[in-house]
Amino acid sequence: IEDSLGLAAELEADMKRHIHNYRCEWKETLGNPDKLAQFTHFINSSEPDSGVVFVPERGQIRPAFESEKLELLPMV
Repeated sequence: IEDSLGLAAELEADMKRHIHNYRCEWKETLGNPDKLAQFTHFINSSEPDSGVVFVPERGQIRPAFESEKLELLPMV
């Protein structure tokens, strides 16, 4: 490939920098008890999440929009 614009070296350097600085958010969360605690209601639990409401649409269910949740959830 002829790099007439001289971009190859710049793009290669950008990619190396990206790879060097990359951090997986989920891997970091799994290694941090404080962050992981934010997800305990999802982990190995059969309890439903009261914040998730589904509504039927075209024969299927989908998560409710915030405006729909206001209509469906009881006021506390």
